[in-house]
Amino acid sequence: GIRGVSALTRATRFGRVAQYAQNAEREICLLLQVETREALGNLESIASVDGVDGVFLGPADLAASFGHRGQPAHPEVVDAIVDAIERLKALGKPAGILTP
Repeated sequence: GIRGVSALTRATRFGRVAQYAQNAEREICLLLQVETREALGNLESIASVDGVDGVFLGPADLAASFGHRGQPAHPEVVDAIVDAIERLKALGKPAGILTP
């Protein structure tokens, strides 16, 4: 589909950001969420999509995907996250994650 154009959105502080439409593309940061074992297997391809600025890793969802529901600190999950962060660093992409 095609998105509509509106000058009165939260992103424009409801019309108070001067020249928003002209500058938004340069200022927007696109972060993707990787939350499954399958996504981790495709991490380099996902992170390398043109326009992707970084990848957020979801520990709780990853834990569930690995069969460790409610255990985001399970060693298998932690190892997978550390590996993903290293792989993202090698691509020059920032990694984000929730921490307690």
